Amino acid sequence: MLKENPFVCIIIPFTRWNRLLDECIQSVLNLSYDNYVITLLPDQKDEVPGHYKKNPGIRVIETQKSGISFKRNLAIQYFNQADYYACIDSDATADTNWIRSALKAFENDRDIWLVGGPDIAPEYKDISWRVVASAERSFLVGGERSYRKRLSSSRYVDDLRSSNLFIKRECIDSLGGFDENLIAAEDVALSRKVLQSGKKLFFSGDTIVFHHNRSLFKPYLKQKITLGYGVFNFFNAYSGIPLKTRVLWSLPMVMVILLMLGWLSIWIDIRLFYLWAGCISLYLLAVMQQGISNSHVITDIPLTWIAILVGNLGPGIGFWLALLRVRIRAEKFYKNYERISRLS
Repeated sequence: MLKENPFVCIIIPFTRWNRLLDECIQSVLNLSYDNYVITLLPDQKDEVPGHYKKNPGIRVIETQKSGISFKRNLAIQYFNQADYYACIDSDATADTNWIRSALKAFENDRDIWLVGGPDIAPEYKDISWRVVASAERSFLVGGERSYRKRLSSSRYVDDLRSSNLFIKRECIDSLGGFDENLIAAEDVALSRKVLQSGKKLFFSGDTIVFHHNRSLFKPYLKQKITLGYGVFNFFNAYSGIPLKTRVLWSLPMVMVILLMLGWLSIWIDIRLFYLWAGCISLYLLAVMQQGISNSHVITDIPLTWIAILVGNLGPGIGFWLALLRVRIRAEKFYKNYERISRLS
């Protein structure tokens, strides 16, 4: 049985203060649950407004310039008496029943160590955010996990995202926290360790956060490049990753090289060129179909096609940059407080 009224530590890492972060904190201050603490982890403590510092339900831990996994692990160490740890990104807001629904999932199966849920975009008036939300629901971008970007039914899963993640304390005691050497896919790495230990991951359809996207074009491209860069490092650091996962995550890298160099096949064998042209045509048709099926506004479709291409090919670019040992400044790539004044 679940401990009555368990203590939950909510973890919110960030770099700079911004309006999205303020909305995030307001949402978790209004949850339908009362036994929790909000842990803010800025680079500099001065970033946090004074009224939040004075709130008895909020703790501020200065981290200096550090990665997101380091920040989360620091909060876990600071509140090592917590029963559960709840991770939410600073550009997301939580549903009122966010904690209650997650705790209910843990109560239903004692072997569950991680619980997540839908990570869906708010309703946007600005087209540059709206088309990215549509692209994220596409199979070409989200793959078999695109269900996370819409309201979906509950199920046992193979990995969960740290933008909406509850961690049982027993998991931390047994496996430790997040891998601080990874700039992305740190949540997938933790998920793998949980599965390998014989425990379970559960996607709770009622455990909802509303997560802002990056906007098209440049911010979204940077995010996806960083993701591919992190996936390469994840592949190098972890063994035992299922072949299906490796293949699916490597497809963007293959598509990037095909688009860049495949046309050279005309100088080798015309039949190879025709094969390449046919594959590219099928790919573009798939992009068109996904853009049409995932757009709620007809006039969005052309930009949704572009967003799908960015979302699908961006990780491939990042993968190749990592393979070629081109260094990127992840802290500048992986953020979502640019141009937020345009958000409605």
